[in-house]
Amino acid sequence: METKRVNRIHVLCSETDEACLLKPASFLNYAQEIASDSADALGFGQNFLGPLGQAWILSRMKVDFLDYPSWRDDLDLWTWHRGEDGLFFIRDYKLVDGQGNTKIRATSSWVILDLKERKIVRSEAPCDPATICQETVYDDAADHKDTVCQKVRAPRGVEFEHVYDHVVRYSDIDKNGHTNNVQYTVWAMDCFDVRFLVENRLKSLEINFNREAMPGETVELHRYRENEATWYVEGLVDGAQSFIVRFSF
Repeated sequence: METKRVNRIHVLCSETDEACLLKPASFLNYAQEIASDSADALGFGQNFLGPLGQAWILSRMKVDFLDYPSWRDDLDLWTWHRGEDGLFFIRDYKLVDGQGNTKIRATSSWVILDLKERKIVRSEAPCDPATICQETVYDDAADHKDTVCQKVRAPRGVEFEHVYDHVVRYSDIDKNGHTNNVQYTVWAMDCFDVRFLVENRLKSLEINFNREAMPGETVELHRYRENEATWYVEGLVDGAQSFIVRFSF
């Protein structure tokens, strides 16, 4: 049974910006797809959870952009399951070029959602995902990050600036009937001027997903600048925080 998976990536024009460099959200799309492929191969993916009325849901993610791939680059995206951390299942990634240089590295924390009740669950059955996951941990210290995703909190007492509102529509929704995790970063980056993003490359992002954004709901996007390099963006639905992301430029 494989414990570490690799997908070959060819960077498309549509996945880059005007500088022909990979958009951060494009990497998140890659990561989402390979996570699904790997979970299926390990025996605890969609084919396992679907009949139970459950699905994997991304709860937290941290991504470090060490160097940006360019249009038409060919790269290898690796992923592996790193075990459990309380309620969370940990999955790591690295995007590597043909010379073996790591371009992007990331870690993520996942939970299981009951699609009918819309609640986080953990089965206690003998064949539950936690049991299977314990048998498929990739254990190579050279590849392990030494941290897991932390809770993102903006400094207390700060005032966020309202930027724009977004109504959740067809293009935002995935197979689980809610906003796909990648779209939150798309919305958050749209809180910035295009020239700012092209001229100030994102070095890292940390995002927490706290409440599902459902079709027809209005997400209010707000931002706060902590210092020259650090921004926070949060999305509110009916006054409750749907997500928060910390950007470091």
